[in-house]
Amino acid sequence: LEKVESGLSKIGLVAVHPHEHGKGIGSFLMSCAERAAFLNESHTIEVVTQESNTAAMALYRKSGFDIKSKTYIYHYWNNDTI
Repeated sequence: LEKVESGLSKIGLVAVHPHEHGKGIGSFLMSCAERAAFLNESHTIEVVTQESNTAAMALYRKSGFDIKSKTYIYHYWNNDTI
């Protein structure tokens, strides 16, 4: 969790080893982040993930987060070889 400006903290990454899924660890980590944000006097927390990451989306929704915005990022791979 990083406090980026007054009243705003951002979560960079939440990860739980696949063997530990379903044990409440992700929810615990989110609770810890919320507590840290509160102690940092942040009233807003932002987290970024890919919409296709259904496990992360479910965790964040379960934790009370909503989608604020969507950004579409397109990648270009040049497959030409010289």
